[in-house]
Amino acid sequence: MNLFNYFKISFDFFFIVTIIIVLSIFPSCKKQYHSIHGSTMGTTYTISSDTELKAHYSKLDNELGRIENVFSTYKKDSEISQINQSISQNRSYTMSSEMQDLLDLSKQIGMESGGAFSAELGDLVKSWGFGKYSGKYDLSGIAKGYGVDRLAIMLQDLGVNEYMIEIGGEVCTSINPGSSKKWKIGIPNPTDPSRLFRVLYLREGCIATSGNNQQSIVKDGKKYTHIIDPRIGIPIERESSSVTVYLDKNIENGIVFHGAWVDAWATAFYVLGVEVGIQMANEKGIAVLYVYENNETVVQEYSDEWKKKFEK
Repeated sequence: MNLFNYFKISFDFFFIVTIIIVLSIFPSCKKQYHSIHGSTMGTTYTISSDTELKAHYSKLDNELGRIENVFSTYKKDSEISQINQSISQNRSYTMSSEMQDLLDLSKQIGMESGGAFSAELGDLVKSWGFGKYSGKYDLSGIAKGYGVDRLAIMLQDLGVNEYMIEIGGEVCTSINPGSSKKWKIGIPNPTDPSRLFRVLYLREGCIATSGNNQQSIVKDGKKYTHIIDPRIGIPIERESSSVTVYLDKNIENGIVFHGAWVDAWATAFYVLGVEVGIQMANEKGIAVLYVYENNETVVQEYSDEWKKKFEK
């Protein structure tokens, strides 16, 4: 079946992001949809909605700039850089509530994943050549997802209920109550990110993918991904692969920051690997998809929760 013909498509656009391809398609829809784009956190962002967004562009873009000033380790005057500097000099420091919130969430996911995620890898990131400045804390594995969360809150406060927000491949979507529309999200082939591996249709949810087709280094003849295993302090050495985590925002689960949650867990599951990751995802009821190369063939494995949601 041709997925592009399955729906009566009257509006579409598509663009490639670092790790997830977002194909925004609304079935049987005569309305016009609007998008704004920009740069943040060393990557790009896109916000799409049935509401005209130009009047809100500055407010939304400024919020992302504010978040960078809190969490970017590439800015010497950011809050996280100032904290790292204070720690290195044994000086006291104060911490904002949102910094504490993300550090607490990072610690929680680190504990629940058996140490597969950590926000305290700043010095290791720098020593392996993936970061510009050293320091104890590095929240790059969760900050983009948090940025998506912040924009979602702002849009809702502005009365915008139907939207797709994407920052560097971390995506959250929402639709108007009672609407039959869905957002179309494409997961790239990890061996060739310019090609789609599969397509998902989302209503109210967040999705994030971690993989080794972005940054890598070669050291002592070995190729390492930018994702470091916190348990041993060494970057992952693995064939072309990716992990996607999905969270339904409508389910009561006590999770406050949906985008940040899937962002961090995608990294954790990538570190864990397929066998341990699938077992843990099944135990915790998390929707997880692994895509990897096996004998020159791209295959997929998924958790029970993913099967329940997407493999019907």
